[in-house]
Amino acid sequence: MDATPQQLQQFKKDIKEEILRRLQGESSIMSRDEIEEIGVKAGLTKLRTAGIFISLAGDVWAGHIFPTREEKQFWLHSPPKEPLPRWTGVKLHRQWFQQKGMLSGPALDKVRPIERDALTKRKNTSLV
Repeated sequence: MDATPQQLQQFKKDIKEEILRRLQGESSIMSRDEIEEIGVKAGLTKLRTAGIFISLAGDVWAGHIFPTREEKQFWLHSPPKEPLPRWTGVKLHRQWFQQKGMLSGPALDKVRPIERDALTKRKNTSLV
């Protein structure tokens, strides 16, 4: 069964609130199980929730995805063009949220040059 627009909006609102709550509390990692639980509360299936969460990359979140196997984690800041390997969680990146104005923190021009360079390189070397 497809998700209703209301379920999609509820999930988007709930996941964004939870992400920001965690980032303000110094936690930047969310497991797939935690993400799916938020989706189920919004009326979605677990499988559908995972796909919707990934499709919200670049709109609601950005970070590193942790694959289930011993593969290297990878950066995601927009919906992927190809299917992803099975994944177990995501490490959210505070700087992305600060740059988008979703989270307070030092402006990029206030960040030390070496950190600013790392942020810029990370944006330019994205896999997606």
